[in-house]
Amino acid sequence: MPSTFIGLLIFIVLLSPGLTYSWAKERSLPSLKLSVFRETATVAFVSTVSVTAASVIFSIFHLVLPATWTPNVGEMVRNPGDYLQSNYVSTFWWAIAVLLLAIILALTCGSWLAFRNFVNRMLFAKPNPDRFQTEWEAAFTRAPGSQVVLTLVLEDGRVVTGDLSSRTAAADETVDREITLDAPIFMQVPGAPEAVEIEVDCIVVSARRISAIMVNYVT
Repeated sequence: MPSTFIGLLIFIVLLSPGLTYSWAKERSLPSLKLSVFRETATVAFVSTVSVTAASVIFSIFHLVLPATWTPNVGEMVRNPGDYLQSNYVSTFWWAIAVLLLAIILALTCGSWLAFRNFVNRMLFAKPNPDRFQTEWEAAFTRAPGSQVVLTLVLEDGRVVTGDLSSRTAAADETVDREITLDAPIFMQVPGAPEAVEIEVDCIVVSARRISAIMVNYVT
């Protein structure tokens, strides 16, 4: 680990591609709760690969563009102090450019994984199996292109019915997640002969309060 503040700052900045990748992938894919070690290893690995790829692209630019347009890496290695003192502005901006390119590469990779998962769900009746997919997620994605209508039986006996709007995308089987239903929403209380429509635009139900979920796919 870096022992100085500047070293720590540089270390954190260099991890930004990996953090960007994780954010892009988890934005729409169910995310398994990993150990701290695995999360750190993933971020570090993606950051290393992204920065290396960006550096290779920079090397190609260095060979193609005029020598005065890019930093002289050889001179920087041989005499770092003197070179940076004379060329700190251009070196700084090229370093920022390489870092931004690495972040874009990581973002593209993470977004592509999420996009591929979305396409699989839309085009195939049975999407490619996800080893992190739970029964919770599978029940809502079994019929791509169909409107999912849920009937939720709550712990207190009430029954709520509505169109599925969104749900917590989590790969762990946990009660710490929610379901959002869109109007029209119907609720039947214990002892009532039938359900009545409630005048709301949407309702969020905690999984902690749900005893059973009944799913209908409407085409």
